[in-house]
Amino acid sequence: HEVRLTAQSAGKLLTEARAKGALLPDWTWQGEISQLLNQGQYALRLRAPAQIKISPSEQVIEHLQALVFNHIQLDLDFLQLQQGNIRSQGRAENISLEDILQFQQNKQKINNTLRFNTEWNIHLADSANGQVRIQRTTGDLMILANNKLGIGLSEAWLNAEIKNNQAQLST
Repeated sequence: HEVRLTAQSAGKLLTEARAKGALLPDWTWQGEISQLLNQGQYALRLRAPAQIKISPSEQVIEHLQALVFNHIQLDLDFLQLQQGNIRSQGRAENISLEDILQFQQNKQKINNTLRFNTEWNIHLADSANGQVRIQRTTGDLMILANNKLGIGLSEAWLNAEIKNNQAQLST
């Protein structure tokens, strides 16, 4: 099977996707997403085909490589949803604070050049378990006074080790 999806508004392309695969005897659809493009506020562009598996009891996407917001490199090793459990592992590079803050209801502009990377391996079931690491790669935060003044941030990182819903943080 091959599925193609195109969404337009006022003649402008917003979303385009293409997937191909097969329906197996156990009602599992297995294949790959070969094209995924979303334009606009939540821009996303697939960089390489991703594997997908959808069954009544499990949904899995593997090897997803995408460019998010035109600058974040997302490498999702896997995302698995299975009977209320969620497992995921991956990395994202070149994230800014503004990328995260755009989801806030009261959007505030922060003057910064800060960029960071993150990597994770998490399992959410009856309890949360896994690891998350966030590390500053470049940039600084600015204090707004008469002149912009950087706080001089040269190194920053946060590690979270999560075991049975308890997080141990280190910086």
